[in-house]
Amino acid sequence: MAAWNLNDIAWDRFNAGAVDPALLALVKASALVEGNADDYRRYLSNVFADDREFCAAVDGWAADECRHGAALGAWAKRADPDFDPELALSRFRDLYRIPVDA
Repeated sequence: MAAWNLNDIAWDRFNAGAVDPALLALVKASALVEGNADDYRRYLSNVFADDREFCAAVDGWAADECRHGAALGAWAKRADPDFDPELALSRFRDLYRIPVDA
């Protein structure tokens, strides 16, 4: 499967007025969790350091998860222009870190 990017999304079809506030909250939270996938990648790579094939798969998975986070953040920003996905992710990382040194 070829990698995709944010420009592949039909943003012109997005209707901010149709977004349910409860869904928006879930999308914002999901953007943070998925955008933080690099920490999970590091953790799994440490746990399974002797399995090169698995670590390569985790690298690909994490890159895709980070793209998911960016897409969800961009979606949330369109629904709520006051939402800053980069700042929110930075704050999330400051407040929540998984122990990656396994």
